[in-house]
Amino acid sequence: MSYKRLFVSAFFLLLTRFAYSQQASPPDSITMAINTKFDKAGKVTRLLLGTNYRKVWAQEIRMPVFHLDKEKGGLKITGTGGGNQTTSLQLEDSSGREWVLRSANKTTSRDQPKIYKNTLVEAIMLDAGSIGHPFSALAVPPMAQALGITHTNPKIVYLGDDPQLGKYRDEFANHVYLFEEHGPADGGKDYKTEKVQDKLEEDNDKKTDQKLILRARILDMIMGDWDRHGGQWKWTKGEDSTKNTYEPTPGDRDKVFYTTGGAIFTVMALAKPNLQPYTDHIRRVDMWNYNTVGFDLYFLNQPNEKDWEDEIAYVQKTLTDSLVTRAVKLMPANVYAVSGPHILKTFFKRRDHIKKFAMQYYRFLAQKVDVPASDKDEHFTINTQKDGDVKVTINKVKKDNTTGKVIYQRTFKKEVTNDVRLYGLSGKNSFEVTGSNQTPIKVRMIGGTDTDTYHIDTALNNRKNLYVYDVRGPGNSLPTSSEAHLKLSNDTAINAYKRPENKYTTYTPIVGVGYSTEDGLQLVGGVGLTQYSFRKEPYRNTQQLKVNYTLSKKSFIVTYSGIFKSVWGKTDLLVNITERGPRNTNNFFGLGNVGEYQNEKEFYYYRNRYDYGVADIRLAHKFDKWQVSGGLITEFYIASRGSNFDHFFSQYDQEHPEERLFDTKLYEGVIGGAVYDSRNNQTFPSKGVTWRTTVTGLTGLNVGGHSSASFLSTFSFFVPIKDSTIVLANRTGVGHIVGKGEFFQMMNLGGLTLQGFHTSRFIGNTVLYNNLELRAKLFNFNAYVLASSFGLVAFNDAGRVWLKGEHSSTIHDTYGGGIFLTPYNAFLLQAVLGKSADGYLSYITVGFRF
Repeated sequence: MSYKRLFVSAFFLLLTRFAYSQQASPPDSITMAINTKFDKAGKVTRLLLGTNYRKVWAQEIRMPVFHLDKEKGGLKITGTGGGNQTTSLQLEDSSGREWVLRSANKTTSRDQPKIYKNTLVEAIMLDAGSIGHPFSALAVPPMAQALGITHTNPKIVYLGDDPQLGKYRDEFANHVYLFEEHGPADGGKDYKTEKVQDKLEEDNDKKTDQKLILRARILDMIMGDWDRHGGQWKWTKGEDSTKNTYEPTPGDRDKVFYTTGGAIFTVMALAKPNLQPYTDHIRRVDMWNYNTVGFDLYFLNQPNEKDWEDEIAYVQKTLTDSLVTRAVKLMPANVYAVSGPHILKTFFKRRDHIKKFAMQYYRFLAQKVDVPASDKDEHFTINTQKDGDVKVTINKVKKDNTTGKVIYQRTFKKEVTNDVRLYGLSGKNSFEVTGSNQTPIKVRMIGGTDTDTYHIDTALNNRKNLYVYDVRGPGNSLPTSSEAHLKLSNDTAINAYKRPENKYTTYTPIVGVGYSTEDGLQLVGGVGLTQYSFRKEPYRNTQQLKVNYTLSKKSFIVTYSGIFKSVWGKTDLLVNITERGPRNTNNFFGLGNVGEYQNEKEFYYYRNRYDYGVADIRLAHKFDKWQVSGGLITEFYIASRGSNFDHFFSQYDQEHPEERLFDTKLYEGVIGGAVYDSRNNQTFPSKGVTWRTTVTGLTGLNVGGHSSASFLSTFSFFVPIKDSTIVLANRTGVGHIVGKGEFFQMMNLGGLTLQGFHTSRFIGNTVLYNNLELRAKLFNFNAYVLASSFGLVAFNDAGRVWLKGEHSSTIHDTYGGGIFLTPYNAFLLQAVLGKSADGYLSYITVGFRF
């Protein structure tokens, strides 16, 4: 009996231990959705931010559970990392090979300003994760393999609360990841893009396969992967005997099949084409590739038009319908069901049309081409062909000074390319220009830090498009100034090479509003333009056109400003144009320090209609914190009796007919200026000074005897009182005019120079005023829809004008205060109320007045 009981007890004990072991054993797989929040978005969110891939993120899929101690024989954590919106866990197996777990879910950008935290802006950025396809990377390997492009082999896994995570448990446990290789299969070394560039520039034996890189980039464009900057590539040494070739491995495929929708992204895509949805069409392919242009300009500077066409044809032929379908079907079945057919339809059309878009991009890249050599010795041959094309060949130079193998060769077509820049870098370099035909292509030869030799065929006669940049001195053998433009300097910076950047011609919309008691609501719209070119820093030119429309006046103010860098040596060109009209309305209360203003009369009476324009063009030179400028100026003025019959203009014209207010008047003259600016911040300066002075001389073209000279100078300083959050700001202005000046040329006081009084309230020959402000940034707040700092401003203004023949001792004094906000630290918005003898006036402006 005792044996029987012992047997039964042992049986139940074994059964219990078996059951417990089965229960405690971690599961091998799990079924879950990556992110269900996206698909819970309401109608308004979908209308504004798009439908995107919300249903894909919400699909429940079965995925393996990742065990650190079992996968690949056991993995150890070597560190953490991540992209701009992802986190990653870096791993290593027992053989030393590297692996990585990348989060499938997106986080807010690592570069996101702290002020966005827990705000509507952050919520929008998080929801924007729905525009990416979480399983897109699974479809890439078969296509890359078929094209001979090195690739990783990602798979979707779930990492539970694995004890092996140790100190990383809180951050990385219980999330979905992409698991893939992070280094070469043999455990060897891989290189970052910048390191490869360093190697290429150090030694002309090192090289890359630019046709293979081009093939990879064509695949990127077909798949919609627009974020291919240098940080998205790894490089390994090739299998050739010298191992001098670096082979690329594209990574971080989170933008593949990227799509967008909704009103917000539709509008944003107009300015940033890379935000356009994944369709069969690529609008503005140059801007769509914005993140990658710097990479492409460097690593695709050798393939010519035929090379591009050949690679496009190869990619189109290789990526067959059946291959791509198999690749896309590597996604989970239910994910394929809700997104696969649309992706395939778009992919096939994009593949079939890719020649159109890729060749547009080729022509964009081919306009301006940088060709860096290396720190070794090289010989450059620039041959101008009969048809005007330019063939560039770079040879190694052997130790016996004879030319060795060709390391670069390309023929640049005059219909496509307008600028070729050849950099010698270091080493002894020789540049030989041959041919007998002129070419419209600019060829810039930039010597190296060692001795350089230049030889230009005297029969070429193409000086206007040949440029030589090098150091003065006996070491270099330079051509004559009749053979090429010589850009010489004592500074070795003349030889500097700067890797290509994504500097495009950019257009920036300008939208704004303003408000004041006297003008009411003002609407501002316009566009800014910035262009870049060779060695014009920080840009070639920046231009801005703005239109200000005042609703109460029904009048326009149109302004244009342009800065053109280094038009003459290091001297810039400045252009400023202001046109007040048509239907311009401006205040005029007469002349003097008293000025007529009868409160019983409506303010409308003093709002007079006249059109006024002023334009100046200057040369400007910067000296550290100084800028000095000088040039020409012209003005015009026109007013009519009919538009002013019930305004103060008519009364003033009857009292002062000699002023001839209703004549058309033209003036021209000279203008000069000087600016000193040492402020530590343009938006909220807490220390530093600014000093601005303008001197003008004008002569009437159709107004006999009317000539004048004037100056206006303002000096501002800023003093921090408490941790730069409380600032004392002061501005003093003084001006004077001599000769016979019109009322619109004389010194005026009011508006932003004397808050509380109307603009142009006082006009005279001389002006003196002071603006004192106390600005206090009190606290930051987060109201979800708005995150901002909040501050108070108090001011006291005082000033007066002097007019010949007038006797007045009045100093006009105003005071007031208000608040300011800095929404998301993007700009400063100020609202103040000013009190003067005339009453109260309010102002809402963007930025402080000084």
